[in-house]
Amino acid sequence: EYIKNSCVLSTNDALIVLDLKINEVLMQEGIAKCIVRTIQQLRKNVGLHILDRIKVVICSQDKLIKNCLNNPKQKQYIEEQTLANSLELSIKAKEDAIPLHIKESNFCGEERLDMSNEDGKTVAFILIFKDK
Repeated sequence: EYIKNSCVLSTNDALIVLDLKINEVLMQEGIAKCIVRTIQQLRKNVGLHILDRIKVVICSQDKLIKNCLNNPKQKQYIEEQTLANSLELSIKAKEDAIPLHIKESNFCGEERLDMSNEDGKTVAFILIFKDK
């Protein structure tokens, strides 16, 4: 079992076996970091100041994204790293999600998030709004 999902490094005095299997926790951590990176780049691209608070809406029907955002630890990590007052998952298309949030916040921009995984491609649209 270890041979199938592992990598072995050896020297004359040590043998190290690394488990290369990606479990659900590692997958969620990777997705959360990818979301944070995308939001930070989007914040920079639209000219937000470093301390500006935002509201984030992620439009996706992808199971991996849903599982990540439904995990309180990952959701909190994303909010803290991006200065988001709120983080919401929307299963609506981005065109339908923007008008729902325009009244309470100022729309700043959007970014498409593409990630490849063993099931194919994960796609989400990340919308950010400057929070009042």
